[in-house]
Amino acid sequence: MKVHFKAILLAASSLGVIASNVPARVFAAGAGGDSNATGTQPTTNPSINWSGGGANGSVEANTDVSGSAPASGGSLAGISWHTTADYSKLTLMRVPNFDFGAWAFTGGAAGSGSTNSTWYPIGSGSVSGAPYNNSGIAGNPNYAPLAASAAAPVENPVGSSKYDISNSNRVLEVNDTRNSKAGWKVQLKVGDFTRQAGSPNGAAEKLTGAAIAIVPANISFKRDSTDNLVNTNSPSAASTTPIVVYAGSTSPTTLFRADQSDDTSTTPVTNRQNVGQGKWVVDFTDKQSALFTSPVEGLGTYTSTLTWTLTSGPN
Repeated sequence: MKVHFKAILLAASSLGVIASNVPARVFAAGAGGDSNATGTQPTTNPSINWSGGGANGSVEANTDVSGSAPASGGSLAGISWHTTADYSKLTLMRVPNFDFGAWAFTGGAAGSGSTNSTWYPIGSGSVSGAPYNNSGIAGNPNYAPLAASAAAPVENPVGSSKYDISNSNRVLEVNDTRNSKAGWKVQLKVGDFTRQAGSPNGAAEKLTGAAIAIVPANISFKRDSTDNLVNTNSPSAASTTPIVVYAGSTSPTTLFRADQSDDTSTTPVTNRQNVGQGKWVVDFTDKQSALFTSPVEGLGTYTSTLTWTLTSGPN
């Protein structure tokens, strides 16, 4: 018997920003959008507040100096000084939402935790495609990839190895403009997947044992096209194998890090210099960059809140 259930497994993101001496304002966008956190640094090129006003000085009007009398004019000169701390920030700019789609399952009643069940994707109102199973992730046979591939960042300009992310809706972005070479890390906590209003009666209130696996092999790191720093190297995932984050865990799991420890030595390793400095994007375009798994199915819609935390230091 095949049981149809529109279990639209969603993970809505929120921001946790913890960085040494980094004041931050956090803005959460509407459903399906990105969240943003920005520091309080001033504009890139603050202007002088001229007491005389205007960009030009003044001269005596229509003064003819062809005779012996000179003409005079007045203008201003100025410079604006700031501490390096004004432009030294570690900021979490964007975090992604994860939509794991709608599924049908066979092999047991909802919430039974049957190991014989199989998940089939639902598309256009009907079951279509092969099941996603035998993943081995988190000890569960079934898994759900993200519902669809996202809009990919576009290299701009071509050949620059920097990317325009303005149309990308599934990216995480960190901006590090500090000179401390302290590095950084991004951690993730996954809240319980809980049943939403309107789900069938009798369905499990939460999916015990559910987890999200981040798959480094299907993730890429890109520089934002608006980043002007030079000689910067890519951050990395905390592991080369899938990183499993269990729903409801009280401890965050480290996903990504920028380890600059070699950069402080007298002979720094070239490809470890300035790691993660500037604007770096973690690209989740591939729909198998994040996977959902659970030993228990539940009829209805289940959602979770993801808390992303950025901290100074790579370890």
